[in-house]
Amino acid sequence: MLGSAREEGARDRALSLASVPPNRARRLVRDDPRGTAPVADCSLSPRGIRATAAGIVPGARFRRHLYRRYSMLWTAPGTG
Repeated sequence: MLGSAREEGARDRALSLASVPPNRARRLVRDDPRGTAPVADCSLSPRGIRATAAGIVPGARFRRHLYRRYSMLWTAPGTG
């Protein structure tokens, strides 16, 4: 699963700030028109996403990425 998380606290703001230079560089290199993909507001923080996922898919691995993004990977028990 891929998604975006709402900023919560100094660590999240620092990661967002760190994403500004690579984001600007990417826009100079890639012709990626803005506004072409549907986007929803981020309602949960990374902590909230982890807590919600723990109740639905226990053992999911959560990884933070730049631009307020995250990914989660879950493997069904007994399959891997």
